[in-house]
Formats: sequence, C-alpha cells, structure tokens
Amino acid sequence: MKYAVFSDIHANLQAWNAVFTDLRGMGVDELVCLGDVVGYGPDPGAILEHVHRHVHHFVLGNHDAVIAGVTDGSNFNGAARQAIEWTRLQLDAKARQFFGGMPFVLESEVFVCAHGDPVDPARFAYILDPEDATRVWDGCEQQMVFVGHSHVPGFFIRGQSGTPHWLDPQNFQLEEGKRYIVNVGSVGQPRNGDFRSSYCVYDDDTQSVYFRQVPFDLDAYRQAAKASGLPVLVAPFLDVSEASELPPLREQLDFSPLSHEQASEVDVTVAQLDSAVRSVRRWRVGAAALLALLVAALGVSLLLWQRSGPGYTEFPAQTGSVLEATVGEMCMKEPRVVGMVGADSTLSAWTVQIADLDTQSVSTETWKSERGQSAPVFRLRSQTPGHLALVSAPVQAVEGSRFQCCASVRLVSPVQGHIEMCLIQTLSDGTEELIVHYPLEKLSDSRWKACRKSGDARGLRREGMVRLVIKGQFTGELLLRACNLKRLQ
Repeated sequence: MKYAVFSDIHANLQAWNAVFTDLRGMGVDELVCLGDVVGYGPDPGAILEHVHRHVHHFVLGNHDAVIAGVTDGSNFNGAARQAIEWTRLQLDAKARQFFGGMPFVLESEVFVCAHGDPVDPARFAYILDPEDATRVWDGCEQQMVFVGHSHVPGFFIRGQSGTPHWLDPQNFQLEEGKRYIVNVGSVGQPRNGDFRSSYCVYDDDTQSVYFRQVPFDLDAYRQAAKASGLPVLVAPFLDVSEASELPPLREQLDFSPLSHEQASEVDVTVAQLDSAVRSVRRWRVGAAALLALLVAALGVSLLLWQRSGPGYTEFPAQTGSVLEATVGEMCMKEPRVVGMVGADSTLSAWTVQIADLDTQSVSTETWKSERGQSAPVFRLRSQTPGHLALVSAPVQAVEGSRFQCCASVRLVSPVQGHIEMCLIQTLSDGTEELIVHYPLEKLSDSRWKACRKSGDARGLRREGMVRLVIKGQFTGELLLRACNLKRLQ
C-alpha cells in the first residue's frame, strides 16, 4: 500500500492541482491530508470540493478548526486572522459540518498522523526542536509520526544514542531501533525558501518514505488571490527574489498554540486508519450500485454527482442513457435549446450544478455567427464566485481507450476566477479518477478559443464510465459550444 501524505493546502488551487497530478503519477493508493485545507488562500470552495471527492483520510488543522467552530480563531496573529475570517464567509454550513467530522489524530500500527503535536492535538503545538520531538516520542508508541503545521519539510530521527537529529528532506527507509517524526511540509504555503509544494509518499511494503517537491504556477496564484477579494495576501513565497532574506521560521508563524486550559475544553477524537474513511467513501460504495443500475438502463447514474461537493443545487439530465464511444467520433450530443436551465427546464444529456440560484445561471441558446451560421451554445453567468458546473452524460470506456476533451469558449464579459475542463472516470467500485485536467485560460471576447486536451497516451488503466466536466468558481459571463469527447483509440 502506498500513501500520499500531505498538509497545509491552504486554499491554493494552483499548488494542489500540481501536487494532485504528481501523486497520481506516483501510483498511490490512499490520500491522507494532515489538515489546513483552507486558510490564507483564495480558493477555499474549489479546494474543498476537490479534496472532498478525492482524499480518503483527514485530520483537523488549526485553520479548519476555526471553520468547524471548534476554536474561535483568537490564537491567530495578524493577517492570518483576517484571512481565516474571510474564508469563513466563503463557506457554508455543509463545509462546517465536513470539517467538524474530522478527527484530531489518525493512527495505524506503524505510524500516527496529526496536524501538529499528536500527544495533545487540540493545542496545535508546533514540533520545531529536539525537545518537542522528544516529548512526542515519549507520548506515542508508533515508530513514525507524520505532521505538518510548520510548513517546513524534513524529519527528526532518534537512534540508539537517544539524541534527536533534524534532517532536511531526503528519502529513507525505516530501520529497526530508530524512530521518526516526518514533517511533510506544505502544499500551498511553503516557508523554507524552496517555493515548491512539498508532500511525502510512504510505501508500507518497503517501509520507505519519499519526499516530493513540486513546482506550481506562482503568477496564476497571485492573480487568483487578487481576483478573489482576499483582504490580505499571506504569501511570502511569491517574492522569489528575497528567498535568501526570509525571516527565521518562528517569525513566520502566525498561530500561537492553545493553552492547556483551552485545549482541555475541546473534545479530541482519534480515528484508526482502517476505519477512518470519510462519509463520501460510503457514498462511493453506493455509487457502484448506481452504476450497475445505469448499465441496466434504469437511468439514475447522474445522481452520483449530487454529493461531489458541498453547497450547490443540481438539475440532473432528463436521460440517464449511456453514450457509446466509437473510435474517431465525438461522443456527446449537442444540447437542444431550452432557455434557462432549472427545475422545470433541464437538459437531455447534461447535468447542471449551481451554488447560488440568485446570482448564477446556465442557459442554452442559439449562437449566430457573422456569416449567418448558427449553433447551440451554453451561456454561463456568475455574479459571485460559487461552484458552477456542467456534467456530461456518462460514456462507456473500455480499458486502453483514450479520450480527447473538447470545447470552444468565448467571453461575453470579463471573467475573474477559474474555470476548467476535466475528464473524470468512475470505476466499478465507485471510486473516481481524474484523467484530464485543463484550465480554460487566455480567453477572449472577440473570438472563440478552441480548447482540446487528451488523456494519457497509454489509455485508461481500467474500464469504467467517463464524464466530461466543465466547472469553475468565477464572476463574469461566457459562452461554451462544441463541448464534446472524442475517443482516440
């Protein structure tokens, strides 16, 4: 079994997309998040939606705890307090419930996971020096501890001498008689001057830990933060020119651990790794049954998307028929023109998801070009940056098949935020895999931009249903046409 262990995404969508792509290439089986999914960054809703669908295990971080209402944020300092208060306003009750269900500690026979110090996890204390490490080892039985919180990757090791040593990131194999505290670093807020996302892969078959550093688009993150309305930008990693002038780590920390008295008032939960699969995993088991009904032409498979993320209304497609994918041909059907999509007016082959019915809408209409040619188009409007998505009817895909996602996009008014095109495969056991991820960028209001992205040249590893998904969180208005899937092999 291979575990991807990561922490401190901090609503950084650009960094998370880069890490998620990298860890898929590592062939991991389970994804473990050590907390602080949100805070600091501009895309809490988009991040929460994605990790809710793909991450298997969570522990609670100190930023997450504020959203859950476990703590009140009074221990945050300066800009961090402003950022978490802004984040709280971007998320709804379902998000608060999601965070509220996370344990403080996740245990297995070999390792234990926590955001900070696992001995008194409700304090969210940092592990920064050998004295901290010794206290943790004295309070834990497991050979290895995985933590985040400080955002600095590396590990403490203690052997027969009994003296803890800190080592910078390097791959290692567990040795008998030695104990380890591994800080996996941060996905979205690096603090060690490297300016890359960091995470770890643990292979329990070989008892090996691998550190991974992944670059992400700093400019795109800066632009997303500017467009989001964040009251303050906490991102020292953006100023690469001052890498050698970073202040000491303790000066960068924006959180003071809770006192023992404060922590004693918190109900600390500990979960076992084998039973810590979140509620969406149980839903995925049900999803396998829905897929079976779909193959039997009962037409209910699109219900799988009702719980893929918190906080939106869904208008499911009128038909649940499975589309065929002939090599060399497009799979999707053009939407018939129905006007505004809603409860009384839905599409024949597309499901629509809308976060705010008062400020967002999806409609279909006929677009006429200057040459007099006409074609059906989707019109997406959003006055607030909530979740908005189009989900295609399912396409039967066999092992080894390869698809190309297609869409043409044109702006009606300036768009701020992000929108992306994805191909997602649902397997027979209900689990999902991201096959294609393609941000829709550099769009124009004067011409159509044709967007195409193909999957891995090796094709799908297993058979299962695939769906084209066009989604985002943005403000503005745009048109979509020729949204389709082409089977290449």
